[in-house]
Amino acid sequence: MERQKRLLSDKVYCGECGTKMRYKTRGETVYWVCQLHVKEKDACSIKEINENVIYEAFMRMYHKLKINYNKVLVPAQQQMELLYHNDELHTGKIETDKKIMQIQKQIQVLNRLQSQRHFESAVFMEKIRELTEQLKTVQKTDARKFQENKVLNKIRTLMISIEKGPERMESISEPIFQKIVEKIVITEEQTIVFYLMAGFQFEERMVLEECTV
Repeated sequence: MERQKRLLSDKVYCGECGTKMRYKTRGETVYWVCQLHVKEKDACSIKEINENVIYEAFMRMYHKLKINYNKVLVPAQQQMELLYHNDELHTGKIETDKKIMQIQKQIQVLNRLQSQRHFESAVFMEKIRELTEQLKTVQKTDARKFQENKVLNKIRTLMISIEKGPERMESISEPIFQKIVEKIVITEEQTIVFYLMAGFQFEERMVLEECTV
């Protein structure tokens, strides 16, 4: 029988062994458990955690980000903008595309000349090898710039989600949670680590009695 997916499904991981945690129910209460700990307690010490504890920790973290929006998120965005300025990315993208087209055109010309036997095979192969290496280098640069642009977009999405969200969450907001949380790690130090989009990472402490067996 297929397990029902929950909001936390595929997001919660054990901080000790790295195992993806699964949920189990006891009455109406949902817990998240390390699969290795369930099989062999001595192999992993991370105990089960009440799902509501994770939600409450997320809401505390959200509230801190909301209050400290101008101290945390805005400076981070400004630093990233300076590092990967949009205009530079756009200009760089155009220049990179030109270089790729030029190299590809040179390769086409060489192939045509070789088909007409204007080059010795050894010379032809060496020139093709050089152009292929150049093409790979330019394409790697292009991929890096594209990745940098993705990071900027993720930061903006995170900031909009926090800025437009409620002043305080009284209950978990599924749209905001789904949009900004990429991964959650439960650690042996009784800490919940939230990995948010764009590489942000925040920790929230748990109350000891909230972890059980």
